Amino acid sequence: MCSYTADRFTLVIQFLVLGGALLTALLSVTALKDDAKRLPEGEYWFLLLSSAAGAALLPASRDLATLVVALEVASCPPSPLSASDTATGSPPKRP
Repeated sequence: MCSYTADRFTLVIQFLVLGGALLTALLSVTALKDDAKRLPEGEYWFLLLSSAAGAALLPASRDLATLVVALEVASCPPSPLSASDTATGSPPKRP
């Protein structure tokens, strides 16, 4: 039995997720090419694309193990993205 399914619903949701990731990538190109280099470019792309891959796998998962892995891949990368300080490109300092 396969743990991945590709029906019409799955393909529509994956298209929406990947379209959103493409839109996010296009909107963030200018922020990443800034002269101040406030965001680390390689880390940003890796986290964005891995999060999009996990979100695209979520509707296609057929068993619990695949669902948990897809949920972890989709939900873990946004944490460092939101925690990085855009002014310095590093995690915020504690008081």
